[in-house]
Amino acid sequence: MEAQTSGAFIARVILKTMLVPYTFSITHSGREITVAMINGYYPDSDCRCVLLLERYDGGVCSSVEWGNFSAELSVKAECSGLAFDEFIANSENNGLIEQAVLARMIEHTGRSNPLGRICRILVHQ
Repeated sequence: MEAQTSGAFIARVILKTMLVPYTFSITHSGREITVAMINGYYPDSDCRCVLLLERYDGGVCSSVEWGNFSAELSVKAECSGLAFDEFIANSENNGLIEQAVLARMIEHTGRSNPLGRICRILVHQ
């Protein structure tokens, strides 16, 4: 079961970052869906936040129009020593992380810390 992210949390991240999402297709619960990858920063933090959000019909959506599926690929943790485009991967969403790697949205750095693997974002605004 993929971790769900609250709408209020998503809105705070989107408001803090205002970044344009990148879209790609994933398989989730046996169906193919288009997701947008939002990457920015956690509220009140300099740590990178990476979210996947389902889109409606591939159109441009506001923060209140996202579908039912959402997942947090990153974890908010001590981020000193990480480059600006790196984040600590959320181990609860390893399957989604691997799909983002296959879509060339992120990559594994080969490094880890006690909280998880360190990944790098390959797409930037």
